[in-house]
Amino acid sequence: MAPMTPPNPGELDCLAVLWASRKKALKLSEIHQLVGERRRRYGEAPAALTTVSSQLRGLVEKGLLLEVAVREDGKPMKAAPEEPIVRVRGAVRTRGSYLAPAKRSPLTGYRAACAPRLALEQIFRDLAEAYPSEDRCQAVIDMARTVAVSDATLMKLKALLSER
Repeated sequence: MAPMTPPNPGELDCLAVLWASRKKALKLSEIHQLVGERRRRYGEAPAALTTVSSQLRGLVEKGLLLEVAVREDGKPMKAAPEEPIVRVRGAVRTRGSYLAPAKRSPLTGYRAACAPRLALEQIFRDLAEAYPSEDRCQAVIDMARTVAVSDATLMKLKALLSER
């Protein structure tokens, strides 16, 4: 399977909060709030609601996100698994203006369509390829270090990679 189109940094913020929700569908307002909290933790300004909405639409177009129908309490509308909402995309241009598609329902929720590994595969590949070919195993070690893997585990990882 070909790698998916990777998310941009703003889209990655949205995906990160959805992945942390453990498959629960979240509404735009919830995602906006959580993205704001995430960005504050990193010392960044919160994104506008319209920006988050645009990022969610971009993620749906890339196939990284599903729109699902949810109740007011955030649970699926049906007892069956959440079913994606099928929407007709695109606007129609008429005499200098656009007829926009219908606005989203307040009952629209969003759920990640794939695991982080699949969504970030191309980014991981790009990072690895930034290292000289003889140092690519160092990329794995550096990634492990950034997620605070213990020194003992880093030593084991280095040993395993040196066998390669």
